[in-house]
Amino acid sequence: MAGIFLSVAVENLGVPFPTEAAYVAACALLDQGYSYPFLLLVLTAGHLTGSAVAYFLGLGMERWVRRRFARNVEFMTLTDKLERWYARYGLWAVFACRFVGYVRPWSSFVAGFARLGFTSFFLATLGGTVIFNWGLLELTRRFLSLWSFSTSARWAVMAAIVSSLLFLFAVRYYWQRHRKKLH
Repeated sequence: MAGIFLSVAVENLGVPFPTEAAYVAACALLDQGYSYPFLLLVLTAGHLTGSAVAYFLGLGMERWVRRRFARNVEFMTLTDKLERWYARYGLWAVFACRFVGYVRPWSSFVAGFARLGFTSFFLATLGGTVIFNWGLLELTRRFLSLWSFSTSARWAVMAAIVSSLLFLFAVRYYWQRHRKKLH
């Protein structure tokens, strides 16, 4: 249980950590009889803890960063835009960022840095996190049941993943070659 909590908390601090393992572990615990709401609560508490720490780090570092980069006009312009953007969309930005993997951890730092109110931040994070955790836990459960259901399903899933990756690499390769020809 502590491993599940810590892995998602650490990931929400911006440390690249494979949190998918936490969802697989949660599914294994579900199979052992642990309650679904309890595991959803553990996952959500981990996300909220990491996000709150990241928020307060962003809030605490804001003055230092401003003093450090005060002479950097580009940085200060970007900071002003960021603050205006968060003043306008902050609550919804925090909520939406809960669903985007590599953006999720950093959005908490940025919300603190932009001085979004903590109550608004927390409620938006809570709402997005509960939906995200429920969806990912369900997706993981279904994927694992499909995976254990049959060998042919495994091969079909693996073939789809490999085909998708090959397609993405081909598109990237073509795009890079085509872009070089334009320059």
